[in-house]
Amino acid sequence: MKSNETNYKRMKTKQKIIISLVVVLLGYLIWCRTYSYNIDKAVAHAESSYLSKSHSCCAWFVMRSMQSGGCPMIILPAWAYRDVLPLYGYEKVASGKGNVMNGFRPQKGDVVVIENGKHSIWGHIAIYTGNCWISDFKQRSMCPYKRPVPYVIFRKNK
Repeated sequence: MKSNETNYKRMKTKQKIIISLVVVLLGYLIWCRTYSYNIDKAVAHAESSYLSKSHSCCAWFVMRSMQSGGCPMIILPAWAYRDVLPLYGYEKVASGKGNVMNGFRPQKGDVVVIENGKHSIWGHIAIYTGNCWISDFKQRSMCPYKRPVPYVIFRKNK
């Protein structure tokens, strides 16, 4: 008799935990769709927090900059933001290879995602400040690699 009561209590506890997690997840997903984003705050954070050289933590720095602007971004490998940014209201505005932009002019707050490959298993991500691209360091150009690699540029919908 005791084991039936114990099993019933465990089952009820598991159900409560599952329901709680579902409610929290739904709340987070709703918030992700309705957040207010301030490009100026995101760019200001990027400009004030970059390092003197690359430390292979571009995703962390760009994520923190976007969070400073109000975007409820989570940490992922840099290449994965290619699929995640559209979920946060970003749209693809350009793509190409290397530093060739074919007349495209980035705007303040644009985010470039560079695919992973032989150059980096994690890929690369950077945010445009209006003057330069910043990841975990201030870049000389959009693509920090010597070899041309595919990229996608995203812009936050207004």
